[in-house]
Amino acid sequence: MLRYDTPQHIAGTGGFKPTPAKRRLAGGTPAVYYALVNGPALLFVHGDQIVGTVTFDITNGKIATVRGIAAPTRLAATRAGHPTHHPVVTQRRPRRGLRPVHPERTIVLRVTIFGANGPTGRLLTGQALAAGHQVTAVTRRPESFPLRHDRLDTVGADVLDQAAVEAAVAQRDAVLSTLGVPAGKEPISTYSRGAANIVRAMRRHRVRRLVVVSSSGVDPHPYSDGGLLFNRVLLPYVTRVLGKTLYDDMRRMETLIRASDLDWTIVRPSGLYHLPSVTDYILVEGHADGRFTSRVDLAASMLALLDTDRYLRRPVSVITTVDNPTLFQWIRSEALAKR
Repeated sequence: MLRYDTPQHIAGTGGFKPTPAKRRLAGGTPAVYYALVNGPALLFVHGDQIVGTVTFDITNGKIATVRGIAAPTRLAATRAGHPTHHPVVTQRRPRRGLRPVHPERTIVLRVTIFGANGPTGRLLTGQALAAGHQVTAVTRRPESFPLRHDRLDTVGADVLDQAAVEAAVAQRDAVLSTLGVPAGKEPISTYSRGAANIVRAMRRHRVRRLVVVSSSGVDPHPYSDGGLLFNRVLLPYVTRVLGKTLYDDMRRMETLIRASDLDWTIVRPSGLYHLPSVTDYILVEGHADGRFTSRVDLAASMLALLDTDRYLRRPVSVITTVDNPTLFQWIRSEALAKR
């Protein structure tokens, strides 16, 4: 019998040495073992390492809840070879630029979403619930949060309150942040201070996976379809003047997260706008040559990142390539509407 504080600790151990006989009994590689990891569990072994776990809560002799912490690129083969051990699953479409390792299935996770009451946060919360996850939605105004679900826990808390952040992060499998504040001339510190509290809480409670929204404005590049007005005038004005304090704090946030030992991914969307449904968005490491990102695509990309280790400890960009607004439509519907 084995016991570890969190399933993630198992991934770094080398105590299991699968033999050819064990692999044959398991139906191939990876091999599967049973153990106690904060409860009954399946251990997925590839080579000499345990690469993932699925834990079970047992009620009245029946499996009541299934949770997973895994490296999905390696667990896909295990699931295919052991169909009787599938966790709770839901449907999901593959996305251009980020293709889930098992596009028809996802492991149920306990996730905390900071900034859940913002436009992207609400979409992300809804998508996470639709995918079958257990969600803790953190907002300063829980009374105005519109979503209700039996797998949703709405928590009234401020990301700048360390004790409240600790409570929201404890016993979670992943943390997602869609924090957003309006640009202004006054100094902004919400992103960096909030990230510091989140990172501190995750380290204390041994939660590894973190996905955070930043912006393409932290590292601006000219766009191939931007033209002289956008690339030479509007983009520098927004990033260096109008939104200077905001992007400065986002850079501080990114620096802090990069320096952590967490399994982080920083997501940089372009100009945000509304679309009614998820598109075939593009998600790439580094800079993406696109000026617009729908909020529903941003939310979908963040959720999809929980299903892959492809972009661990990397910044990525997500862009929407269909139904983009014109620049003037975007200014009228997004920039001016916020004033």
